[in-house]
Formats: sequence, structure tokens, C-alpha cells
Amino acid sequence: MAFSISSVTDAGRTAMQIALDNDYPLIFTALRSGNGSYTEGEDVTSRTALKSLKNSFSIGSREDLEHSVKLGAVLTNYDGTSTIVSESYNVNEIGLFCTVNNIEYLYALAAAPDDSGRELPAYDGTNLTQIVQTWTVALTNDAEIQVEMSGAYALAADLTTEIANRKVADSKDNTVTYTSADDVSIFNSGDLGGDSDYAWAPVAKIDSAEKHSVLFNKVSTMFKNIRTIAKLIGTTDISAVGDGTVSGAIGTLSSDLSEKVSTSKLSSLALLLNKNGSLPVKNGSVVYAASDIDTGIDTIRIEVNIGSNEFTLKIGRTAIGYYINGTKIWVK
Repeated sequence: MAFSISSVTDAGRTAMQIALDNDYPLIFTALRSGNGSYTEGEDVTSRTALKSLKNSFSIGSREDLEHSVKLGAVLTNYDGTSTIVSESYNVNEIGLFCTVNNIEYLYALAAAPDDSGRELPAYDGTNLTQIVQTWTVALTNDAEIQVEMSGAYALAADLTTEIANRKVADSKDNTVTYTSADDVSIFNSGDLGGDSDYAWAPVAKIDSAEKHSVLFNKVSTMFKNIRTIAKLIGTTDISAVGDGTVSGAIGTLSSDLSEKVSTSKLSSLALLLNKNGSLPVKNGSVVYAASDIDTGIDTIRIEVNIGSNEFTLKIGRTAIGYYINGTKIWVK
């Protein structure tokens, strides 16, 4: 698109002077396109509007340079929600508009002579067309420049810079919304809360590049599992048992139990009974056998017959441990 005619207008210079004299900000608001006709070398400095206005586009980017500002906008026939251009036309003129103290001015105008501007076709539902237009405006050091960018397309270069900045930025202030496994009010399967919901929930491993929503859901499920473990362990003080740890307390209790069911105690009980004999008790008998034919374990078998009911307790030992009714209870 060859805009061989380009100039700041008299209105634009007036706007700048008013802003400087009164400490008003000069606010660039829009780029507007039209299909007015121009001749080569035509003076456009006196213009206050486009010859044939067609569309208005918000400014999408701003880059501050040493003595100027670079503005960018996307001229399009469809904005993602509605049709902008319903009748094709050649973009022969583009005007840069600004406001000072709420008064609008045509700050600068560029034109393509002899209807040589690029065509902006009517949108037919499939033919999205976009023209990226940039404009560099020279400024004085004293001017306060603002750019109104609401509703504008973001230029690709600006998005690339923004994405790069976000990747290296600290995410401490990010707000994360997710379904929590540790929130009793909204999670209905893993963490209902209360004394009835202390079941272990599996947690998949945390992978690189996971979304915050997935990551925080896994972390909250881990906390739920920690609470489950705490509930199973209980709150009784075991600092005086063993070394005060759970494993230490279990080891100490196991050792104490093994001492109570020692070989000497089994032998002492055997001495009270005749081998393969019995010791009468009320409504029953107690029988001692030196070995258990079913398991091969040296066993004391106590049988109690009360009426028609029979009860048997077998306490046995081998070279490596002790058993009650065939179940190993301690290993040497």
C-alpha cells in the first residue's frame, strides 16, 4: 500500500500546542480508513476529516522511541464477533485521530493517490483480511502522550514480547482457580471432610509443564492423604515408648511380646501337664501335646470343652519364631 502523501495536519499541530500550553495530555484514539480520491502531491495539511470515511480501528500497540512514538493498528474486515466491512473498498486514506481536553482532532493523514490503495474486501464468512498499519509520530520532549487502546487487535510482535515476559516473570501474584481435593465444600469424591472421610486417595506424579489447576489439585490431594495418615496414627503421646517414633514403638512392643511368649514360659506350662495328658477343668479339659502333627511346630494345645462347644488355643514355637493358632506373631 503506497501512501506517497503523508503529513501532520494543521489541526494536529493545533492539538499539540493546546496540550503543551495547558499541560493537557494528547491522547491518540484511533486509525480511520476511507476510500476518498487524492491526486499525487495533493496538500492534505488543511484537512480536518477523511474525504470518505469507511471504518474506525482502535490502536493496538505503542512503542516509545527517543523522540517519537510508534503506533500500530490492524485494519480488518471481521473483528472476531461481527462483520466490519460489508462492501469492499480500496483503502486510499488513513487518518490518525487524537483528543485534547475531550476535543477530537485529525492529527495526521496518509493517502494513496489515484485510487491505488489496497483493497479491503467485504467479509463473506471465510475471507478474513487484515492489514497491519504502523505510524511513527515525532514528538517534543515536553508532550504528554497517551494512547487509547481499548478493543484493539494485539499485534504479533507485541504478543511475542508479552509472552516472553510472562514466562520469566514471578508468578507469586497469579490467581489459580481449581477443583480442590482438600476443599470439603466442592469436592465430592476425594475429601468430603468429617470423621467418616479418611480414605487414602492415589496421586499421580507431578510432571513438568503442568497447568496450575492440575498441579494444585495434586498438592491438595497430598495434604488430604497426610490428614488421613494423622487420623490413623492418632494423637496418643508415644514419646516414652521406644525412641518415640511409630516404628520404634512397634519394635519395642513386638520385643516385649516375644519375651512374654518365651521358650521358658512354654516349657513351664508344659511341666504343669502330663505329656499327651490332660488337666481337668470345670465342664472341659486342657490337653498338652509336644508337637502338632498338622504344622510340625512344637505346640502347646489347650482345648476347652464347655457343654457342646469346643475351643482350641495353640501356642507354638519353631527355631525362628512363635505362633498362635498357626499365625506367626514374632520372628527371632
